[in-house]
Amino acid sequence: MDASIVDPVQGYGANVNQGGELKVTADIPGSVSTTVSGTVEVNIASTTDQIETTPGAASAVSQSQINVASTSGGTQIIASGSRKGLLITNLDPTKTVYLAFGAAAPTTTEGYPVLPGATFTLPAGVTTSAQVKGITTSGTARVAFLEFT
Repeated sequence: MDASIVDPVQGYGANVNQGGELKVTADIPGSVSTTVSGTVEVNIASTTDQIETTPGAASAVSQSQINVASTSGGTQIIASGSRKGLLITNLDPTKTVYLAFGAAAPTTTEGYPVLPGATFTLPAGVTTSAQVKGITTSGTARVAFLEFT
């Protein structure tokens, strides 16, 4: 059974469905500006409603290429730093590069795989200051990166 609280005068409501999911609604006249982190579900009530998002602006971009080897401990691709965006492209046509963030050494069993020719993109809204390391199963692979700070 659903449980609901609705206040038509104030323009808000809350509902808890059988699965325990809480939904909150509000009629907000005019515009609203807010900062949100995490996951947000938005229900557009009409075709005239709009939601605008503005990602954080980068003040600088650095780019480079580096060879990533199968060396124990991995190869540092990017040092620690404050970043707002990150792209890492595996330029090798045959080797997979495995990524690790932070102090931990990357491994080919637990690292994040970037297939030959593929690009890893730090998801929008996610920031990290962790160093990025890479490793291959054998030999050397060339990677290119763009870092937005």
